[in-house]
Amino acid sequence: MSMIYESLKAYFIALRNNKSIAESGRLPSERQLQQDFDSSRITIREALFRLESEGFIYRLKRKGWFLSPSRLLIDPAHKVNFIELAKAQNKLPKTELISARKIKAKHSVREALALAKGASVYHIVRRRSLDGRPVLVENIYLCADQFTGVLEHALEDSITLLQSNHFGLEAVSEDCRIKINTLGEFNAGLLEVNAAMPALSIDRIRKTKKGHPVDYNVELWLHGAVELNTSSVHI
Repeated sequence: MSMIYESLKAYFIALRNNKSIAESGRLPSERQLQQDFDSSRITIREALFRLESEGFIYRLKRKGWFLSPSRLLIDPAHKVNFIELAKAQNKLPKTELISARKIKAKHSVREALALAKGASVYHIVRRRSLDGRPVLVENIYLCADQFTGVLEHALEDSITLLQSNHFGLEAVSEDCRIKINTLGEFNAGLLEVNAAMPALSIDRIRKTKKGHPVDYNVELWLHGAVELNTSSVHI
């Protein structure tokens, strides 16, 4: 399998210089690769999965395999302005509202937002894409008492600006926790990948100047679509 892996990787690197391939990023089908490399389906798939785990290629359900574009660079210590960040790195961003509803807060959300048992929150789910590829699922939790009427607003736009301009709440600091997780069926479906695909999970509790929680965000990034780039700090 190692020889096939190396051969496929070299082949895909060469394809990056092919304009017709580079524009769409689409790779030959698995059947075509089996024929071209005179190998079994299992061996080809193992090599493809290895390259996918490295972030070199990616697969979309029912669409096939693609070359991975350059990763989006983010600083995990700061709340990402997705639209501006993507445009600054010459990528085409898109935000889609998946759902927005008022629910009873589960324990982890109550703990993050310092809410009492039985409290309600607004749960906003958004999918964000780069150049047509879904790369991020956002779960945003807002205290219902602080954001009455928030569902009447355009939630595809900046939640941060909405909080500040309409509700008079501005986050100036945040607690951030980063870990590797799996996507699960729902999030994987939104991102058009396998549920076992690893994801970069970033949990953010954003706070006011007085230290009161403004919102709780759970971001699930496709691991091959993003790269952490932390600003320099004094040591």
